[in-house]
Amino acid sequence: MKFETDETSRVNVKAGLVLRGMVGGFVSVGFFAFFTSVLTTVKELVVASRFGAGDDMDAYLIAFLLPSFVSVTVSGSFNPAFVPSYIKILQADGPEALRRFVRQILFLSTALLLLSAILLLAGGFFALPFLGASFSGQKLALTRTLFFVLAPTIVATGLLTVYTGILNACGSFALAASATLLSPLTVIAVLLLFSGSWGIYALAFGTLLSTVPELLILRAALVRRGFSLRSPRSSAPVAQIFPSEQYLPLVASALIMSATNIVDQAMAASLGSGAVSTLSYGKKLVSFIISVISLALSTAALPLFSRLVAQNDWKALRRVLRFTIAAVVALAVPGTLMLIYASQPLVRLLFQRGSFTAVDTLLVSKVQQFHLIHVPLYIVGILGVRLLSALSRNHLLILVSSVNLVVDFASNYILMRYFGVAGIALSSTMVYTVAVAIVFYFLLRIMKAEEDKVGQPTDTHG
Repeated sequence: MKFETDETSRVNVKAGLVLRGMVGGFVSVGFFAFFTSVLTTVKELVVASRFGAGDDMDAYLIAFLLPSFVSVTVSGSFNPAFVPSYIKILQADGPEALRRFVRQILFLSTALLLLSAILLLAGGFFALPFLGASFSGQKLALTRTLFFVLAPTIVATGLLTVYTGILNACGSFALAASATLLSPLTVIAVLLLFSGSWGIYALAFGTLLSTVPELLILRAALVRRGFSLRSPRSSAPVAQIFPSEQYLPLVASALIMSATNIVDQAMAASLGSGAVSTLSYGKKLVSFIISVISLALSTAALPLFSRLVAQNDWKALRRVLRFTIAAVVALAVPGTLMLIYASQPLVRLLFQRGSFTAVDTLLVSKVQQFHLIHVPLYIVGILGVRLLSALSRNHLLILVSSVNLVVDFASNYILMRYFGVAGIALSSTMVYTVAVAIVFYFLLRIMKAEEDKVGQPTDTHG
């Protein structure tokens, strides 16, 4: 009995320390993520005022679709694969081995991003007519021109993701998060100065230039921390991540999951002029919430999950996971319901000015309401995905993403027949419901199996 009491006390203390660390990371990242999202929202207000929901915005969004898709696929998988490897190498081999490892990652990720940009430029010319199948000849020509302006962004955006992942693994959450303030400020400045004369090209060039200040600051921060950016002499440790049984499944799952965004926008494009823009504006508030809460929570959770997994402390891990999910549900569900109720006034307040009309407000507010439904599911799901990465089970994400893509296409096809472009937003709820169910089914089975291996009884007390 005394042993059980001591063990329960140990688990509670350990879980409390981990949760405090998670809260600290969440606040640090969330503070700057909030202000970055505010500036991003201001940027979107300027964009909405200048360009509305017409053909120019449709062309820009389709042109940016492929560069953003490639960037998310190649570099978006970096952090979940890198952080567990970073912790293992630091604990097992020491700082010098870690510096060699980081140098190799920086070199190889840069090479991969450059190769991806070249392939994108070569293949994009043929892909754009399919993505904008309903576009007129003039609109498609504009889309192609904007695409060639935006294609290089995948290199800079990808490097930002890599630099941020390294700094977060070092515990420099605030520095990496604060630098993101510069990107929306750059776009806003370019739009205010040049949108009158350049039109939609001001948005494209602003997007291209927006990564430069942030990239320079993070690069300097890495050098100050002793991480050389020169070419490595050897590549032995990189086998743990790039390419590896952990990174490649993440790339594959990101590739499949990102395809849902392409499916959504391509299917929206078939609904006529302005549909792609309406879908995009309807996601702005959801993107704001996710960028603040989900980004901060997942950034803080991954290293802490990884440490508990490395220590085989499954009872503490269960306790932390349960508490975090309960807190997310308790806060996110009521907040989401209030936002759904206030959707139309919010859209009117944020966007209805200039070229953005009252008719646009009605359409966008309905899309926004349907998008908001899945916010709690998304946040809970991202916690589960990060835990799968900490458990080195990234291969399971390929299955999850494949199911998501099928569900997305099928539910889009059905729901858009009844709700138009808003049906595409509603289908996201179907996608995330299925995804969360699959992820946590796998997690429960894996954690139970790991507990049995180390002879640690399953924690059933919550």
